[in-house]
Amino acid sequence: MKVSILIPTYNRIDYLRRSLGSARNQTHANLEILVSDNGSTDGSQDYVRSVAASDPRVRLLPKNPNPGMFNNFNHLLSHSIGEAFAFLCDDDMYAPTLIEELIKPMVSDPKVHIAFSDHWIVDSTDAIQQEASDRSSIRFGRDRLPGGPLQDPIASVLRGSLCIVFTLHRSKQCRAERFDPSLGGAADLDFQLRTVERGTVFYVPQRLGLYRAHATSASSTQTRFMYDGIVAAYTKHPMKSPAHEALRTERIRITHRRMAAWASSRDRALYHEAIAAYRRCGGNPYHPEALGATLLGSIPERLSARLAAALRSIRSWRR
Repeated sequence: MKVSILIPTYNRIDYLRRSLGSARNQTHANLEILVSDNGSTDGSQDYVRSVAASDPRVRLLPKNPNPGMFNNFNHLLSHSIGEAFAFLCDDDMYAPTLIEELIKPMVSDPKVHIAFSDHWIVDSTDAIQQEASDRSSIRFGRDRLPGGPLQDPIASVLRGSLCIVFTLHRSKQCRAERFDPSLGGAADLDFQLRTVERGTVFYVPQRLGLYRAHATSASSTQTRFMYDGIVAAYTKHPMKSPAHEALRTERIRITHRRMAAWASSRDRALYHEAIAAYRRCGGNPYHPEALGATLLGSIPERLSARLAAALRSIRSWRR
């Protein structure tokens, strides 16, 4: 089975070298590796061309006429020809056997149209962060998923268990779909909710990806973009099942609460917006995170920022 690995890139050539290298070093060799540059000025395009000259699987796509994070994803999809596809952001990496392990259930069962794995969290030097990886697995429910076909794939998507970067999609069921850029940083969540019910979703309970946590990632530098997108994506998909609807509304509440906590010492207007939204959707004002946000949001901004920085330092030291 031919697999398309799709890599969007923008001004991260040091990370791109490792990301692209991890794609080329897959034990499953039947690949096309497409790279779509989003306007880099750091030599990324020349680097990809030099790699492509010695590896015919690698190809730099023509300029994307509609730049932007998820427009770049769409650009890659429209040029892919593999029977399955997977995305790999230019700051993340694959373990050598990721494609091999995710493709196995698709080969064994034609009903499987999505396969995904757990992943490690790594820092800017590629060092694995064990505790952060464990927290991520717990936070997104992957620690509770048995390996094999999911019994409730919608619930897993709503919990954020599927990371778009470490998920393999069968092209026949999924390639025709496109990411909706209007949903900001959560267009992948919307994509998954639209595709997950088209067949069987299979979980491989191994950490086969390496997700890089660093100061210049979208989640670190575009917080409002991510927050607005998550709320919009969840709001777009009301659920028929009461259990799914309860989970969806709970995820909206959690998103508002976390944004209020983040913004309480950084962006007072956004804090007031988020805490009000949290309360409107039935959020518990006595939840520890909500209480902390309320405390930080009720004292002078300069003191609030200093206190928040001290708390972050303490949490970092404990880890």
